Amino acid sequence: MIRKLSLLSEELDIGWIEMLYIFWIISLGLLYYFLESRKKNRINELIYLIEKMKNRDYKIPMKQDDFSILEDKIYKLFIEIVEAKEMGRKK
Repeated sequence: MIRKLSLLSEELDIGWIEMLYIFWIISLGLLYYFLESRKKNRINELIYLIEKMKNRDYKIPMKQDDFSILEDKIYKLFIEIVEAKEMGRKK
């Protein structure tokens, strides 16, 4: 009887470890999905920002994330292009 209980205890320990691994893998998958969807949303926001700047709406939301540097560079480049275009028209 005691031997059966010890075998049952070992099987339960293995079951908990397997469930822990499965939970860990599922958690990593969900984290990856969340980060990828957030990245895609931010890229779409940058595309929308570019479209707005084409229509002469130069307001830029201030967000601090991994794309902030890219957003700043796009904004500065767009302003330089607009200024160069206006200087060409004045001449």
